Amino acid sequence: MSANDKIIIFLVFMGMLISFAGILAIVIDKYRKKENEKKEDELADIEEMNQKILQIHDYGQFLSKELENKQNEAMLMYEMLLDKEKQLQHQNMEEKNPFAFMADQMQAQETLAAKPETKPKLISKVAETSRQRNVPKQEAEAVNDNAQIIKLYNQGLSEEEIARQLEIGKGQVELVVRLFAK
Repeated sequence: MSANDKIIIFLVFMGMLISFAGILAIVIDKYRKKENEKKEDELADIEEMNQKILQIHDYGQFLSKELENKQNEAMLMYEMLLDKEKQLQHQNMEEKNPFAFMADQMQAQETLAAKPETKPKLISKVAETSRQRNVPKQEAEAVNDNAQIIKLYNQGLSEEEIARQLEIGKGQVELVVRLFAK
């Protein structure tokens, strides 16, 4: 083997080493790219999960508020039903014994006539009943809402507009309108 053959074999061997190193560099680069893509995908997944958690939290708050509104509506409905029951009992008493009822009315008028400085205020049926029962402040506000609802309804606003304006549930508005405005 001559010196030229040795040099050619050496150069071929070196070329093979360089080719192998290039292939190895390409494989390592592809591996790094896949690892980076994996990390980016994981970060995107984490961000998506965080967004979903925030959405679930917001939805939970929305549900909590809606449940509170529904509970308030249910309590209001219960109070209104009690008021209606009392009104019906009062009407039944009036029908059964109209003379006693008329006597009570006359006595109330005489009491008002005896005190000319006191003028009777026009208070809605709901507000009057709740005041007589000494309801808590929150329920008194609900009664004021009822008076406002009836007032706005009589002004021609729709039930949805009233609910939006007073920031209360539409069901509450519908209930008050059905029980007291018609």
